[in-house]
Amino acid sequence: ERREGSEVNWLRDLPIRLRLTLVILLTCTFVLLVACGAIAVYELRDYRKTLSRDATILADILSKNTRAAMAFQDETAAGEILGALQSEPHAATAILYATNGAPFASYARSGWPPGFTPSPRADGHHFENGHLAIFHPVILNEKRIGTLYMLFDMQGIY
Repeated sequence: ERREGSEVNWLRDLPIRLRLTLVILLTCTFVLLVACGAIAVYELRDYRKTLSRDATILADILSKNTRAAMAFQDETAAGEILGALQSEPHAATAILYATNGAPFASYARSGWPPGFTPSPRADGHHFENGHLAIFHPVILNEKRIGTLYMLFDMQGIY
């Protein structure tokens, strides 16, 4: 029944069965959204962890393959070795630095802006601006002869 002078409360006018159904539906929707959000956060963290592990392994392989080219100052051979990154879809660029910090050889994915050469930093990986950056040492006879820089995009997560 409606009372004179009071506003109509549409929820109060619904039958109890419909109100219970609505409450259950809203509760399930909320729980589903929370679960989807948790899964998305987990997947993002797992993707970043997997990408950094795989990229670090790739950096280790490339640094070992380029050490002979660096030891003999063969920039062409080092560039060809870095060119193998074209088969890695997320590798945007790679730069091999000599011990003095000067770029020795480089690779850039087609469509990637050329000429980007950050100065070598501490070894390791870090995420910045939607990319994964890796600095990995190039070691020959227990002596550092250079640094390998690699940049990976994060398009795989999207």
